[in-house]
Amino acid sequence: MRMEEFLERVPLCSSSDINIRVTIDPTEYLDEEASPEELGRVMADLLGDKMGLHWNIHKNFEHEKELECAFYCAQSSKRRKKAKVAGTGPKREARRMQRGECQGWLRVYIPKNSAKIRISLKHVRCHEMYEDIELPEKWKEFIRANLKMTPAQQS
Repeated sequence: MRMEEFLERVPLCSSSDINIRVTIDPTEYLDEEASPEELGRVMADLLGDKMGLHWNIHKNFEHEKELECAFYCAQSSKRRKKAKVAGTGPKREARRMQRGECQGWLRVYIPKNSAKIRISLKHVRCHEMYEDIELPEKWKEFIRANLKMTPAQQS
């Protein structure tokens, strides 16, 4: 199957449960110089953009004939990091993304001797679409530029 056809058929995560296994030729979308790990990340990003999800890398598995890149849904409640023990200091407000029991896994199998790759995608129990809650770049730059600034100097 061509990559374009595959992406057209992938639904948004909020529309239905998904369980897909397909072999595709992604050559028209990828840099020929890309490593297998980069190829796995590109595929995860393309699918994430199309589905309204974000896929975090779990692990890369080296098999005899292929590399398996395993990703999990960033909003999976099973993958939530454990809360830190509360200290005695002031509590901070933090934005948290919606999580769910989605069982979301993406596996990209990249053969060592073929241009075609296999994709196995599972996502059940729909949840809110992914919203990037990362600090905007302009604030990261401000923080880097003002590392030694005290709270009194901010005014």
